[in-house]
Amino acid sequence: MSLVVAFVAMRTLLALILVLGALGGCDDTPQWQCDGATRVVDTCDPGTTTYEENLSKNHIEEPEEIEYASSPPSSGDHRPHWAMWGEHEFLSQEFWLHNLEHGGVALLYHPCADAEVVDSLREWARARPEDDGGSFRWILTPYPGLETTVAVVAWEWRYESDCFDEVEIAEFVDAHYRQAPEDVDSNGSAGSLYIGL
Repeated sequence: MSLVVAFVAMRTLLALILVLGALGGCDDTPQWQCDGATRVVDTCDPGTTTYEENLSKNHIEEPEEIEYASSPPSSGDHRPHWAMWGEHEFLSQEFWLHNLEHGGVALLYHPCADAEVVDSLREWARARPEDDGGSFRWILTPYPGLETTVAVVAWEWRYESDCFDEVEIAEFVDAHYRQAPEDVDSNGSAGSLYIGL
C-alpha cells in the first residue's frame, strides 16, 4: 500500500469516527425492540415520584462505559454530546441525560408499551406551549428494562407509572422542568435514530 493510499484511508477512518461520535456512535445500538407481547395494564394506580441527589455530571467520551445506580437514571455522568430534542426510535441514557442537564425531560416507555400510550406521550409533548425558555424541550424514546409502562425523567427526579396519566405527568413536568444545572434550549447533535419533533 502506498503512502498516499494509507494517508487517505487514515483520514477517512478518522472522519468516520468523528461522525459516529457526533451521531451517537456505540451507545446508540438498537437494543430497544419488544421481546414479547404488547404490555397491557388493566388497572392504573397513581404513579410514583422519586428524588435522587446528583452524584456527578462529568462528560465521559466513548467507548468508556458509564454505570448508573438507578434505572432509569435521573442524573449522573453522560456523553459530551446531547441529543436533538424530540422523538428517537432509540436513544441511550448516556445521551438523553445530557439533555436533562440542560433542563429538558425524557419521556420513556417500555419497549412493549401499547401504541396508544406512545402516541399519547408524543401528542402530549407536542402540545406543550413555549415558555420564556423557548420551545418545550423533550426526548421520547423506548427504555429497555423499564419496570413500568411509562417514566418521565427530569434532572434528579423520576416519575413512573403503568399508564399514561396526563394530569400526573403535567404536574411532574410543571414542578421539575428547567430545574437543572444548565438552561440550554439549543438542539444537540446526538441521535442517529432521530425521528423528529
